[in-house]
This record gives sequence, C-alpha cells and structure tokens, in this order.
Amino acid sequence: EVVAYNVNRQQNDLKLFEFGNVYSYVPEGADEKLKDYKESPKLSLVVTGPGYPYWRGKRATSSYFMLKGYLEALLKRFGVNLYDLDYASAPSDIFAEGMEILTKGGKRLAVMGTISNMLLKQFDVKQQVYAAEISWDVLLGIVRKKRVLYSELPKFPEVKRDLALLIDEKVSFSEIRATAFATEKKILKQVVLFDVYRGDKIPQGKKQYAISFTLQDLEKTLTDKYVEDVMNKLLTAYMNKFGATLR
Repeated sequence: EVVAYNVNRQQNDLKLFEFGNVYSYVPEGADEKLKDYKESPKLSLVVTGPGYPYWRGKRATSSYFMLKGYLEALLKRFGVNLYDLDYASAPSDIFAEGMEILTKGGKRLAVMGTISNMLLKQFDVKQQVYAAEISWDVLLGIVRKKRVLYSELPKFPEVKRDLALLIDEKVSFSEIRATAFATEKKILKQVVLFDVYRGDKIPQGKKQYAISFTLQDLEKTLTDKYVEDVMNKLLTAYMNKFGATLR
C-alpha cells in the first residue's frame, strides 16, 4: 500500500522500512478466540525502482540481491554471524520467489523475496518490488547471546575467486556453503551467492549458481598456486557430493 501510494505520485525509486506489530492467526484449539491470534514485532524492508544514476551514468537498479545485501548487512550490524544461519525456499502467496533465513534451532529469523505479480496487480503497481521481514523477537534472542570481540586488522590481503556451478534444483545454497567450510577450514573466510540463473541452455531440473569465495591467510600472502589448489579442492568436493559441473 505504501509503495503504491508513492509510485502513484511519481516516486518510483523507493527504499523503505517499517517497524510494528503483526497479528497472525495461529489456531491452537483454545476456547477463547483471541488466544488464536499472535502478536509479534516485525521489521519490514522494501526496495523497488530503477535507482539513481552514479556519476558514470550507471544505475543501481533494485533487485533481489540488492535487498539480500541490505538484509544481511543489517543482521551483521546486530552481531549475527551469517554462517550460523540456514537458508531455505519459502513458498508463499506473497512472493513469486521467496527465501527464509533460519537460526540453527530452526526459528525463522527473516523471510524475503520478489513480490508476486498477483499482489502487484491488486495494488496496481507496475514495477518489480522486493521485500523482507525480520522477526524482531528472534533477532533480539540472538543478539542477547552474543559477546563483542575485537581482533587485530589483517596484515595480508584477501583474495576473491568465483565459480559458476551447474547443480540440481534441489541443492540449496546452505548446503553449498556448508560443504565449502567443511572442505577448506583454514583460509576460507566468506562464501556469497551473487546470482542464480534458470533459463536458456540450462537443462530441466538444473540451475546455475554464481558463487564468490573470499580467501585470506592471517600469517602470509597467498600465492596464485595455493589459491588455485584450494579452488580445485572446492570444485572437486562439489562434483563428488552434488554432481556439480563447472560452467
């Protein structure tokens, strides 16, 4: 509704947040009807629109991955370790494509996705909208358990490498990430999914994941050969465990 209000007034590039209580129906067989409703605080994020041009003339168009970046940056700001989280698909009437972020205990920390065309049509919005919702109680439960730690800034540079993998549709990114850290425990610092492709030249039941790996040794500068050996080890693990192929 807020997006529709702004778009109808020619404010097409939007980055919004809203905090408040959400009321949901959770039947538990109680005699009193009000007990079937649950009140919980939520923080919502929305991005949509073409974006403003940079000085070089390029626009940072709103996208699923832009919202994912904002969401993960916010969680990290609260001290959440993203590697302690699990990611799973979240089928919903609201999202055309959705993803939920779960704690190790299986609680839903957040859900995000691309708003469905049916919902956009209902509000007469003709541009793509991406939304996320954070369960505030779950987030605070994580934050209360975290200790603030400090460490010396790294003296040696990090190295980034990318892989484009063709994998089965049923394989999740959380499995890909967990396998990476199980395979390389010493210098692997971060695993990021930055693109998912389904379409032309992708076989039925398959998808392409574009994944970025950040490597860093705190004691020395990494050589090209050492980095290549680590990436080959990761690729071999994906091939053996998931039947992945390199694109």
